[in-house]
Order: sequence, then structure tokens, then C-alpha cells
Amino acid sequence: MRIVVLNKHDLQVGTFASKDDARPILRQVLVRKVDNKIQLIATDSYVLIRHSVVPQEAQKFEPFLVPAIVLERAAKLLNTRKNHDLGMKVELHTNFLEIPEIGVKISCNSLDANYPDIDKLIDGINHDHDPKKSVTLNPEYTAKAASFLKSSNAYYGKMDVKLNAPLAPAEFYTENTYILVMPLKS
Repeated sequence: MRIVVLNKHDLQVGTFASKDDARPILRQVLVRKVDNKIQLIATDSYVLIRHSVVPQEAQKFEPFLVPAIVLERAAKLLNTRKNHDLGMKVELHTNFLEIPEIGVKISCNSLDANYPDIDKLIDGINHDHDPKKSVTLNPEYTAKAASFLKSSNAYYGKMDVKLNAPLAPAEFYTENTYILVMPLKS
């Protein structure tokens, strides 16, 4: 069953997943339906992204995991195409990913495990902001979040950044994307 049609930008969510073999669940991207949107969620425990895509057709499905490397490989295929077609679409199914225009089908055999409950994590953040206190963020993660949102800006409009208390994460968000960047410990 086809779940959602993605574009090249949506596939970048996979780059936010963990690269650590010791944490296999975090090497996956969670795909779930919330209200009328499909959410792609990835984290490496330092940065978390929740990116929403509006499906072309309404459907019911159970949340499932997709190996992040599958999304990354599809993005690489689209980036290496001679014509670099921004309009080329990727169909995400529950057990495979397909790029019909170039005849590519990639199996999505993922873990049979539960993804961390990110809603509790996001709801548990101290959102109080004290402008007198500084927030120290990892520049690599901050740049990654800003880069993703900058490229999504072309699709979705404005980007907001909220810096929280010193030991709370920074939040980057647009209408369809939420990125949480954990602070460095002082």
C-alpha cells in the first residue's frame, strides 16, 4: 500500500537519524499519521526532526519504521540524476520505496521494534525562555537544522527559532517541520 509521495527535500529527514550501530532503533525513521498529515520522525538523541507531509489521498495505516539509509540512498539517486529534476517524486510504501520515473525500487526491511515516544520528550521540555541566560548549542547540529529548514523555506514559508533556558533544547520550526537540538553540557 502506498503511504505517501515524497520529494527530494522530504528524504533528507533520514540524515537526522543515528549512525551508531549500537542503537539500531535510532537508525530508523518513524512514519506515522497524525490528523491529516504523515509525519517522518528521526533522531540521533542529540537532534530530533518531526517533518510533516500532506498525503495525496486519505488512508489508514499503522506506524512503521523505514531504515534511514533507504531515504538517504533515494535522495542520493535523485541528486545524481543528470537532469536533477526537482519535481521527481518518491513513493513510500510500508515495505519498499519506489522512484517510478527511473524504475528504482528499494526494499525497506526494518526493525520490528518500538520507536522512542518522542511526544513525551517534546511535551516534557522546559519552554520557559530567560533572555539573560545563554544557550550553548552544537554548531554542527544547529547548522544541520538551519540548512534543512532553509531548504524547506522554499516550500513552506517562514522559519522560527526558539532558544530555551540554558539546559533546554533549541527549537527550529516551520509550518510542517519541527527540529529539536539538544544543548551542549556546560
